Amino acid sequence: MKKKKNNEINIKTIWKFFRSEKGKRYSFIVFYFFFFIFLFIFLSLDFTPVKSTKKKDIEVVKEEIQESSLPFVTSQLENKNYDFLYTINCQDKEIYKGKRRENMITLEKDEEQYSYKVQNGKLVGTSKEIPYSIFLDIFSVKQMIKNSKLVSETKLTENLNYLYNYEIKNKELDEFLLQGNITDNKNEIIIKTNSKKEIESIHVDLVNYIEDGKLCNVELKVEEVYE
Repeated sequence: MKKKKNNEINIKTIWKFFRSEKGKRYSFIVFYFFFFIFLFIFLSLDFTPVKSTKKKDIEVVKEEIQESSLPFVTSQLENKNYDFLYTINCQDKEIYKGKRRENMITLEKDEEQYSYKVQNGKLVGTSKEIPYSIFLDIFSVKQMIKNSKLVSETKLTENLNYLYNYEIKNKELDEFLLQGNITDNKNEIIIKTNSKKEIESIHVDLVNYIEDGKLCNVELKVEEVYE
């Protein structure tokens, strides 16, 4: 029978080597070498569970998705309480002081009060309506803007606010105002925002929509937003 060579390496010789005094010293070195490799790999991995994501971060992501089609933020007028001024400047200039609380919008002028309810994303009048009340509905305004053409975006250097100028044809605007004007004449929508691109005012120029061509515009100006 052929004898095994003395220098042949197998599991038995390795085991005997690590059991020896000299082998024990090397075994510690090997152990720590692999231990630090494992530790480095472990620390490099991200084990943060999806459920641990903060609720606020999830809401921000949802908001960004919803706002992605517009260059400014509308969520504060959709979800928060705020005070505002509503001005109609057509034959006469009328200024209404308004507020939104939860799903109710109320306006006051000359001791008269007008109420609207936000229901399923629509504005429903609960009393006598005021002219052009459609512009109180941020959801309708958003749709108008989506049907409009962005002409310019201007960043104001003095306060870092923004101005967005849009043009909307009469026939697109008439889908909301329902007055039978389906010409291609263009009207102007101006959105003013703060430096965070949150809406401060919505101004709609209706000169080319009104048949007699007289001055006519509507403006909603946000005075204060509440959390």
